[in-house]
Amino acid sequence: MTKVQNKSTNLIKGITNRTFISNITFCTWNIGGLISANLNKLTDSNFLNDITAYDIVLLTETHIGKGVNIVLPGYKYFPVCRPKSANNRYFGGLGIFVKNTILPGVEILKNTSLDYQWSDDDPLETIEKDITNYYAERGHIVLCGDLNARTGSELDFIENDTYDPFAMDDEEYEYDIGLQKRNSCDNKVDARGKQLLQLCITLKLRILNGRMLGDSNGNFTCFKPNGTSVVDYIIMSEDLIQHTLNCKVSNFIPCFSDCHCKVSCMLLASYCPVFINKNESTQNFPGKFKWTDCSKEKFQDALCHPSCKLDINAFLTNNYQDKSNINSAATDLQNIIIKAAKMSLKFKSNKYKKKTINKKKWYDQDLYNKKERIKH
Repeated sequence: MTKVQNKSTNLIKGITNRTFISNITFCTWNIGGLISANLNKLTDSNFLNDITAYDIVLLTETHIGKGVNIVLPGYKYFPVCRPKSANNRYFGGLGIFVKNTILPGVEILKNTSLDYQWSDDDPLETIEKDITNYYAERGHIVLCGDLNARTGSELDFIENDTYDPFAMDDEEYEYDIGLQKRNSCDNKVDARGKQLLQLCITLKLRILNGRMLGDSNGNFTCFKPNGTSVVDYIIMSEDLIQHTLNCKVSNFIPCFSDCHCKVSCMLLASYCPVFINKNESTQNFPGKFKWTDCSKEKFQDALCHPSCKLDINAFLTNNYQDKSNINSAATDLQNIIIKAAKMSLKFKSNKYKKKTINKKKWYDQDLYNKKERIKH
């Protein structure tokens, strides 16, 4: 998500001082309480090392209220909390931590439930309804957390769903991609698991557990005195799997959760972290070249001008093989384009005018203030 503002930093200077990242990592973890009378997990160095290795951290069952001051250096905290219960305790709750460097590209969805981020009544039914009605057209979906559903190794897609040229199919029907079948250490499938599998088939979502590098066996995610199970998942759109590097179920740590393991994932996503420098000087955008119907021919003619031809030949014969010369190559190419544009196109500079009020004899300041109050 990128916003263009009236002022910008020196782009060339900014790019050379930034590092491009090629992946985004996130984790989900049912921690069974973030703060208790005996332990504040955010003060435990081992717990911090566990979660700060990720760009996005999704903690469930935090058992705290919104009034609790939660600070994780380098992250923005978004709480989803229940009110206190009748016995003056907090239950449920979500803690969403987003690393500051990727914060401009993250939007927290508004939710109507205090138990789930993105639910109202039955969570799976509500999620299916919301994805279908609102979010399917906005991009890929990632669904993760403790879903209290046991799916075994049952299929989450339609097997042998291939195109048949002789079948009378719906032209808008999208066939499932033939994926590797999942493995799972948990062989049980319960009613909620069947509901989750049907949701995956309907919405073309796929379970990563037991299918990806890092968790090819489908390891247990929940350890209770009466047995073990797989109930914590990372599920995503079918088309997003090709951009997924791994999915990992971490070892169970009793000190940090009552019975659940952390589940994490890494996605390919090139981006440039945003580093805020309050002392960095800014300048107005210089303006833009005006492009019209006849600009194409004029710009091509300008590129054939002897002066531009010399620059192009110098660019083509220059040796930019060294990685340190990439910025120089980009600058030289930019200068050629700008020179040709100046020779052939009209340049329109940005002029920022202070907004003035259309004052008439009867339109005084008091009337203006009343108008603004009515508008807002």
